[in-house]
Amino acid sequence: MRIYVAVSGHGFGHFGQVVPVLNGLFEQWPTARFLVAGSIPDSLINARLKGPYQHSPRPRDVGLVQHDPMTPDLDATRGAMREFHAHWSEHLSRECDEIAAFGADLVLADTPCLTLEAAAHLGVPSVAVCNLTWEAILPAYFDVEEPEVAGWLTRMRSAYARATLVLLPEPFIPEIRQTFPNRREIPPLCTPGRRRQRALKRALGIREEDARPLVLVSLGGIPAQHLPLERLRTTSEMVWITDHRQAPFADPLFTIHDETLSGWSFSDLSASVDAVVGKPGYGMSVDAVAHGVPFLFMCRGHFPDEAPIVAWLRRHARCREITPEQFYDGRCWVEHLRALMEQTPPRIPALNGAERAVGAIDGMINTKGGQ
Repeated sequence: MRIYVAVSGHGFGHFGQVVPVLNGLFEQWPTARFLVAGSIPDSLINARLKGPYQHSPRPRDVGLVQHDPMTPDLDATRGAMREFHAHWSEHLSRECDEIAAFGADLVLADTPCLTLEAAAHLGVPSVAVCNLTWEAILPAYFDVEEPEVAGWLTRMRSAYARATLVLLPEPFIPEIRQTFPNRREIPPLCTPGRRRQRALKRALGIREEDARPLVLVSLGGIPAQHLPLERLRTTSEMVWITDHRQAPFADPLFTIHDETLSGWSFSDLSASVDAVVGKPGYGMSVDAVAHGVPFLFMCRGHFPDEAPIVAWLRRHARCREITPEQFYDGRCWVEHLRALMEQTPPRIPALNGAERAVGAIDGMINTKGGQ
């Protein structure tokens, strides 16, 4: 089984969402081979994907252009979308050539519409896995009455609609039900980590008897440029573990990108801490629920998938929202985190979305094989 996997390069969330499905497919078909297509780091693929793979790092879509985790660059996004759609036919031809050259038996996309269109051209079965689509995101930032924007959206909706099977993992943007009449709604997708707090303390040089809570601070795969590092450095009640690229490696502040924590998966790290501070992206939110850890977050306030994710968090997590001003000030963090830690953890919901996805894909392949 040769599986061509196209992933949006908008942070690491799309790959993180789809990888439990890919690993489940590899368990189902141990001779499977993958081609991962998209602008994501090869090191990330190698660390998380179980099966053998090739990597084609060329971007397969645009999405939103962002230089920081919180704010899209709309001028750059418009320019990139304009360029992408002006050369749609060339992009489509190249994508068809790559899928055919790989000899794909199955195309899976999270969630480049170009790849779904190419699969339909080639007659290769395709699966879209997504809690959002870019045609559902763009109207939050651009005027859909503009002829140029309307043209982008029409093309994207047409391409998305050509998916053979669509899997919508909870929590997803409700509006994308309209894009995908052939959808199946499934539980959340995640790769639960192992709780290894003793090992984490050893890796960070923290004494085992040190009772300070370990708190992971992360804004996701797009590098954060601004965190209240000086404030945190003077807050010794907790140990702060951050992925801020410019963070100094000094007690009580640690950086997970330092070689000290090489070999640690993000899932194991988030399972081994006592709380998480960040923004409510899909992967971090589902991980917080899966691991039962308190989640203190600030919202971007404009990204359309935030509302359904936050509503889901409020049902299933010990969580609390703070304003961006409170987040970047940092003074209220300890108070809010301690309050969350004292709450009784809610019951963890079903998180078997990957199992359900693999069953649906296997059923689709077997049905087509029997026709």
